[in-house]
Amino acid sequence: MKKTLLLIPLLFGVSYSAMALPVPMCTPESLSDYEGLGSSGCTIGDLTFSNFNYTPTEIGSVTTPPASTVMVNPISGLESGLTFAAGWTAGQFQLEDSLINFQVSCTGCSIDDWVLQIGGEGESGDGIVNVAETSPEVGTGLVQSSVGNVTTGVGSGTFMPVSSLSVTKDILVYGGGMPDTSSALSSVTNLFSTIATPEPSLVILCAGLLGLVPFARRKFVR
Repeated sequence: MKKTLLLIPLLFGVSYSAMALPVPMCTPESLSDYEGLGSSGCTIGDLTFSNFNYTPTEIGSVTTPPASTVMVNPISGLESGLTFAAGWTAGQFQLEDSLINFQVSCTGCSIDDWVLQIGGEGESGDGIVNVAETSPEVGTGLVQSSVGNVTTGVGSGTFMPVSSLSVTKDILVYGGGMPDTSSALSSVTNLFSTIATPEPSLVILCAGLLGLVPFARRKFVR
């Protein structure tokens, strides 16, 4: 019986290793490729990005960039994340509205800060570019707007540390109602900051299981 109990930590360790399958690193690919990753996702440092979904909506004679033409580029550093690059454009009475959903989670750490940036935005007349970002885990979302080539909004925020975020990004490009107007947007970037969180190691867990051996031995000997 003693030998059986001593095998428990070893079997637990083997099972743990078998479950910890490697997740591929994020590489420059199209958004349709990222959608194909499913729930397994890909990693940038300690962050795992998964469950991508893209929903394009268009009004007027305009074609919203499909997922196959939206390029996703990973960014690593003190703040890590993704850049979504495409040619979102709209003329008079035209509108493009793209929703990008994904989940970001942290292994052995927590997320406590996020950043939203837009690039290559420009408007003429009364055109508008507006990018909003929300998550049910964060009380206050982020928004970046550009009207008349002037960018405003809240591009970063901190929050109580969480292990994962379900992110919804709403990219809206409206060409305006005046003649010869247009709006354009080239990229949207997300960055996330993390902090380390202590977790019980496998060694501590095994030590705890070994501590049960004397108790179990007395129980079965009686």
